[in-house]
Amino acid sequence: MTMVLIAALLTLLQEESPGGVRPALLFLARHQREDGSWGDPPASCSCARQVERTAVPEDPAEIERLVRELGQDGAERRARASERLRGFGQRALPYLLEGARDPDAEIRTRCAELRRDLLPYAPGAGDVELTSLAVLAFLQAGYTPYSKDLQDGLCFGTVVKKALKWLHARQQETGACDAKDPVADTVAALAFSECFGMIGGGLYKAAAEAAVGRVAAREARDTRAMIWKGMMFKSAELSEVPVDRKLAEANLDALRERPADSLQRAGLCILSIFVKKKKGDPDLGGIHLLDPLRLDAETLYLGTMASFQFDGPHGPHWSVWKPQYQGRLLPLQVRGEKGCERGSWTGVGFRGRLQATTLNAMNFEFYYNH
Repeated sequence: MTMVLIAALLTLLQEESPGGVRPALLFLARHQREDGSWGDPPASCSCARQVERTAVPEDPAEIERLVRELGQDGAERRARASERLRGFGQRALPYLLEGARDPDAEIRTRCAELRRDLLPYAPGAGDVELTSLAVLAFLQAGYTPYSKDLQDGLCFGTVVKKALKWLHARQQETGACDAKDPVADTVAALAFSECFGMIGGGLYKAAAEAAVGRVAAREARDTRAMIWKGMMFKSAELSEVPVDRKLAEANLDALRERPADSLQRAGLCILSIFVKKKKGDPDLGGIHLLDPLRLDAETLYLGTMASFQFDGPHGPHWSVWKPQYQGRLLPLQVRGEKGCERGSWTGVGFRGRLQATTLNAMNFEFYYNH
């Protein structure tokens, strides 16, 4: 995303296919709450029970024992435990998440590594962030509040309109939609900016200017907030929402000072391209350290944008990255004609499922559009 969508390949999204964007958007539309937001599932929905049931391993005691084995002496013993845990697949994620907080440094490190092996996954988020991400997924697919066509009897335009109405109702005079959560507040500002850039309109213009202005003036203090803030700056620039370029440069400088991990590298790559517009910049060296087969949903989405901006659509890096991430995501999407969770990707709990589905849908949208 982070660029105003001028035309969408809607015919691709409407084609019947075993997976990808359309089933993901249908999953989101089915699970939108009556007030227009996303968060906990609607009271009448059975999906939450199904999600919890599929997340519970057949032998939780065995998984817990294997997690403890990761901290034992003996490389072979630890390797056997790691392989057994990989065999449980994403059912092991809740236990690995807990292990990543273990007092034992060995267990923490190895659980974190295994989690990356079993991703894409998402930990979940609050209502404002989830609703904003869902709005972005529909906008990036080309659906605006004015879209009228139906998908399996659902009007995606109505879905987007209700969600934006919910976000706007939460917006305070300061421009904040969630003053206590900087990331959620920033993703909401990005959603307003993208919508205004696509369709204009007085209501969306005022909401975008207020939200962007607040986020731009506030210092981001962690990696995620800095990255989403940088994407908001780029969207605002393209949508012609007033923004001070010096603030975008300062945000990029602050991101350079954050600990270097996959998320920081992916964010640094894409924001360096957006701010400096120099593909030979040293910040882009980190793109070669990113492995699409070992990234969580959010970092994978950022890495995909960075890879395309780096040398797409015909460069060697993008040519390798594109089939790898598509080949990784599609088999993990829930298939089948029945089942409330069809079209989604798993995460930690229902909120994690929503977050993973929005991010992975946008990744596929990027694939189809490039």
